[in-house]
Amino acid sequence: MQPSPPTQPRPKAATIPFLTIAWLLTLALLGGCAGVQHPAPGANPARQARALEKAGHYQQAAQAYEELARRASVPQREDFLLRAAYAWSTAGQPAKARTILAAVHVPPGATLLGARRRLVLGEIDLAERRPLQALSDSTLAHAEQLPPEIRRRLYRLRAEAYLQAGNPLESARARVALGRLLREPQAIRDNQEQIWRALGRLTTPALERLRSAAQPGALRGWLALAELARATPGNPRAVSRGIADWERQYPDHPATQVLVPQLLQYFAAARGYPRRIALLLPLRGPYARASKAVLDGFLAAYYAHTGQSAPAEIRVYDTGDQPADAVQGYRRAIRDGAGFIVG
Repeated sequence: MQPSPPTQPRPKAATIPFLTIAWLLTLALLGGCAGVQHPAPGANPARQARALEKAGHYQQAAQAYEELARRASVPQREDFLLRAAYAWSTAGQPAKARTILAAVHVPPGATLLGARRRLVLGEIDLAERRPLQALSDSTLAHAEQLPPEIRRRLYRLRAEAYLQAGNPLESARARVALGRLLREPQAIRDNQEQIWRALGRLTTPALERLRSAAQPGALRGWLALAELARATPGNPRAVSRGIADWERQYPDHPATQVLVPQLLQYFAAARGYPRRIALLLPLRGPYARASKAVLDGFLAAYYAHTGQSAPAEIRVYDTGDQPADAVQGYRRAIRDGAGFIVG
């Protein structure tokens, strides 16, 4: 996914804790920034309002929609009021949004208008940090028959509400449904990042239990992928093998196009395992006993992460009890070709 990096001089060994290697499992997904477009003077007022909303100027968009509603008659008036309420809510002013929403009249049989009103009500609840009320108010019959734009908002709302309510599994489930409606690469990337973060809140036993109980499908694949990454932290080779098995089991999973390549990229970087690790400890003097405990703990953690056979040579350098000895130990480790220096 990334172009080949330019050739650079061989860097000196970095002095970082060994367990930092495990952080290579953390995704660093980058969001894109869209350019802001301002409506042209003299443009259609409704188009101006929509352009302001699309550009993220929600307060200005809300005011524009309110002005349009004052000039319009039913049913266009209700459409503009709903858009104004949504914009106020998104702008972080749910009280204004609720006031506008109260003026919306839904005539009998206006199914879509009623669904939109309930959706905006749920969005206002969420802006007020009332996730359970948001879930209740946004419960819509026959949601699968609604236009894609409304369903995208609905699934996004419910995903965020479930997460606020402390239910990461249902949040991930809602985002899996949302993912089926997304077409833009950045939106797909952002949604998969949110799924990964939600599953990251589950404990390892919960992941195992939920994956076993889940029906075949995309959510089960997500749970299996999260369980795999959790089961093999700090072992890029094992993760790579596990992902290959996972891809054979879930060949059409949406994560194979976006998230999995990024995981493999990070694991490939981790494969550049140092051939030699230097551990600098004062094995003589008043800190000798504490250093022995540190050494034992380091080796235990190292072998727990790398398996039974170590892919690197570990050299221990005695830094004594004088600052000059520590400097000399560091220099010796560099001369000996240490890829990581811990101490």
